[in-house]
Amino acid sequence: MENNNAIINRLPIAVLPVLLTTLLTAYIFTDIQHFVGENPWVFRVVLIILPTLSILLGIGLATQEWKGTIAALLVFLSLRIWMLLQRSESEGAAKLYYLVMIASIILPYVVYFVFSGIRGPRLWHCILLTLLLPGFDYAYYWKDGMEALFELVDSDYEIPQWLGYGISYLVTGILPVIFIGVLTQYGKSQLQSFQARLFDPRNDYSKLTATIIVWISKLYFIMLALGSISFMKSMVEFLDDDYGSLSGGPMIWYNLYSIIAAAPLSIFAAWYMRKVMIEFFVQHRVRSKSLYWFITLPFIGIFGWLIMLADTETADTFSQRKEAIGNFAASSRTPVITIVGVLMGIRLLLQLVSGDASGIISTLVSAALLAAMIYSFGGYALNFYLQLGVLALLIIFLLSRSESMMQFFVLFPVLLFSISNLVVTLPVYHFEAFDYVVAEEEENKPWQPGDDLF
Repeated sequence: MENNNAIINRLPIAVLPVLLTTLLTAYIFTDIQHFVGENPWVFRVVLIILPTLSILLGIGLATQEWKGTIAALLVFLSLRIWMLLQRSESEGAAKLYYLVMIASIILPYVVYFVFSGIRGPRLWHCILLTLLLPGFDYAYYWKDGMEALFELVDSDYEIPQWLGYGISYLVTGILPVIFIGVLTQYGKSQLQSFQARLFDPRNDYSKLTATIIVWISKLYFIMLALGSISFMKSMVEFLDDDYGSLSGGPMIWYNLYSIIAAAPLSIFAAWYMRKVMIEFFVQHRVRSKSLYWFITLPFIGIFGWLIMLADTETADTFSQRKEAIGNFAASSRTPVITIVGVLMGIRLLLQLVSGDASGIISTLVSAALLAAMIYSFGGYALNFYLQLGVLALLIIFLLSRSESMMQFFVLFPVLLFSISNLVVTLPVYHFEAFDYVVAEEEENKPWQPGDDLF
């Protein structure tokens, strides 16, 4: 097999255009009134062109597929320059503007793959998967979702615009670079099929590369859940015709499509984060499932990751990495199960004290599903597909405009985060469900970077 790992190893260089755009955007939003009033063209160029331009440049730096990258840049710039030059305010012109905007989000990446040298069925796989890219959009609105939560606790705190947009551009800029990079690896790989629970212990990651992948993915899960709160509000307004003529136009369907696409994108980010974490643990001979689980926790997981980065020991031969896999598989999951069980018990006790019948039933059902997930991989699969099914039902209810179902839409962000977390934490509960690439002939040889699977 060919060595594809270089694409991801170039990630620290590839994200530099996104980082520069993030810093520029944050600077502009420190004095937004000045730029809107004094330099409106600068403001429009930054918002309409620079974010995707930096992503495409990052993809080129990561994959070195400059033919596809240049073709994508030309298509993108043509569409966005047309958008900048529009002056008509008619309803028809507005709908055409939004259609061109949607095309400029997807079409450049389709062109990239057409000119990147990928052929056969995998080209079509890559093109179809690029249709999910609008799913990154709702992570932009995490600030609105966070402020909605502040309102629930009677707080009028507002996140500074420079911080909100800065984090948004950083996360939603780096993740597409990773996504397209992984698809490029998949398209050029000679592997016969995709196996979600197969990892390659021969892969080597720098600490900076692993940190970027793991923590950008973790931020995306949180931002997407918060952004979906804002999504629910905007979709209800669209469906209630609060947006006038545009409610029957392309934007309502684009918004709905974006949130549908967000679920598989979130699963992709969780899958790739899991793959990198397993291979990074093996590379550094870390055997603790408890540490792996702690790292997946929101916010406080950063302390576990810092412990990982402080470890300088690495496995230099393939046999050492096989030993590390065995040590991780043999490590106990009892501490994790104990903590999760205690938290579930506290939740049940609080519901019993409150006397809330629906809350008690909900907690008992959650406890049963948790027990099933811990007991067997089949129980884990039941949890995963059940949550996906509920997520699909919520979208159907949204389209039905059922006011009685609005109370359940709080489940939407919770489910998005929970599904991603299920994917990431699978190795803690059922590492036996995973398999790895075997290279017996390399067991006693000095370490050489291996072939990445995807």
